[in-house]
Amino acid sequence: MESLNISYDNLIIKHNNIEKNAERLFNSINNSKKEWTDFSGQFTFKLENIIELAKEYEILWKKNITDISKNLDGIKNSLNEIEMKKDSIILIVDMIQNLFYRIIGNKIY
Repeated sequence: MESLNISYDNLIIKHNNIEKNAERLFNSINNSKKEWTDFSGQFTFKLENIIELAKEYEILWKKNITDISKNLDGIKNSLNEIEMKKDSIILIVDMIQNLFYRIIGNKIY
């Protein structure tokens, strides 16, 4: 009978140990879940920040490209104006040259 009591007591001790171990395991799992949730939340937040910064960078990049394109268009227009003025100057020089040739030509003859 005494051996049955010892065996029963051992079973109760083992059962209590199993319950304690199960509770520790359960707490450990819950803590891990909480830590993972916290990490996941921080990671998601940081990822969202990176995406937001990338969008802002893209907007700035597009604006800079647009500004550069406008500047290039302005330079092209300026070059066209210079070309037109050059052509006008050449015409004026030709007219003056022809006028001098007429004057000189008339005096020679």
